Amino acid sequence: MSASVVGQTLNNQYRVDKEIGGGAVAIVYSGTDLKTNQTVAIKQLMDTAKQADDAQIERFERESHAMGQLSHPNIVNVYDTIFRNSDHFIVMEYVDGGALSDLVSVDNPPSVAQVLKIAHDIASALVIVHDQDIIHRDIKPDNILLTRDGRAKLTDFGMARFTYMSRLTQRDMMVGSMMYMAPEQFSKGEAVQQSDIWQYGVTIYELLVGHKPFKKPHLIVGFPHDPISSLRPDVPEAVSQFIDSLLEKNPRKRPTDFEDVIDELDDLMA
Repeated sequence: MSASVVGQTLNNQYRVDKEIGGGAVAIVYSGTDLKTNQTVAIKQLMDTAKQADDAQIERFERESHAMGQLSHPNIVNVYDTIFRNSDHFIVMEYVDGGALSDLVSVDNPPSVAQVLKIAHDIASALVIVHDQDIIHRDIKPDNILLTRDGRAKLTDFGMARFTYMSRLTQRDMMVGSMMYMAPEQFSKGEAVQQSDIWQYGVTIYELLVGHKPFKKPHLIVGFPHDPISSLRPDVPEAVSQFIDSLLEKNPRKRPTDFEDVIDELDDLMA
């Protein structure tokens, strides 16, 4: 793994304060912008990830590029990218309310109104993402952060695809988190904008009932999901039908884009 940088100062501006999370690919620290005294998040690509797959470096750089060109209240801001010797860092907005995955619960799911508000926030972010010809490809509760006042913010563009750029490698065609992948990602090995709509639908479904619509990957392509209204009686039928439209097997039968998703959400919330 990468050597700890806690206590170090990066670019003579960002002090690394403590480790707060991460996984197999990156470590996330909280830090301080010494010029503004603002708390920031600092993401460091792990040495093991770089050694295991050279494409990880390019994905990390792609993440910083994608997030750097997106400015929206529902997208985590990127302040800086730092390449120091062989180390790679992204300095980002610190979001202090935890991940959306913290709300996923079978026994105590969030209210329908709260879920619709979060769904609206995420859809608003994805309008901007798609307008920039970016497909996120890894929408899931772990990649959505919450502020203390409940605003949802999309993050982690490490799997993003720029539709105007060539693919990194053959392996890069089918990427993301398997249980959130759309049927066409399995059958054709490639994501389109409607694949993000599917992943968004899986995320909202999971938030409402506490589990994903499919228990195993092979069920995603050929089997129907259980309607939310059959699992959670307090969910209005119109909301259940909205989720059904997001989880259509044929991408052409899903909403055309996230502007349409927002229009439907506005009606449901009204």
